[in-house]
Amino acid sequence: MNTLIETIEYKGKRIEIHIDEGGVECPIEGQMQDSDILFITLEKRSTLSDHHPCKDPDDIAELKVFGGYVEFPLYKYEHGRVAYNITGFSCPWDSGRVGSVLVKASVVNPKQLAENLCQEVTAWANDVYGWVVEEIDDSCWGYYVLADCIADAKSAIDCQEEEK
Repeated sequence: MNTLIETIEYKGKRIEIHIDEGGVECPIEGQMQDSDILFITLEKRSTLSDHHPCKDPDDIAELKVFGGYVEFPLYKYEHGRVAYNITGFSCPWDSGRVGSVLVKASVVNPKQLAENLCQEVTAWANDVYGWVVEEIDDSCWGYYVLADCIADAKSAIDCQEEEK
């Protein structure tokens, strides 16, 4: 059951915004040792730890050297919600280094790629949204950004009206 969080009236139609509580694949699902980017967390009680070949810092160092990767430290902030980045957080109590993001040295702008992946994992680890408009018998799920979810729901209503 998806949780209803907001209802919006738009052009006489009711848009329901829900938390998408299933079906959204983890952004690092299926990453392999030869991937261009690896998100590696060494947290023992994290489902993200199941998606990479490393079990300790020595594995990361070996993969970095032999795989041709640039290493960025991976930091996590957790206080009600979760955030990941490669620059660190200012709170010493609820944050710290939890692993690494490895990016192939051959990739253009590896730092930007690492930052983008951290943003995507942060979004996935928190809320993912979906919309339903019963009057036009349409819905869509898997949005990481609430504003995008709402905009697409309105666009669906606009498209349906243009078809009439």
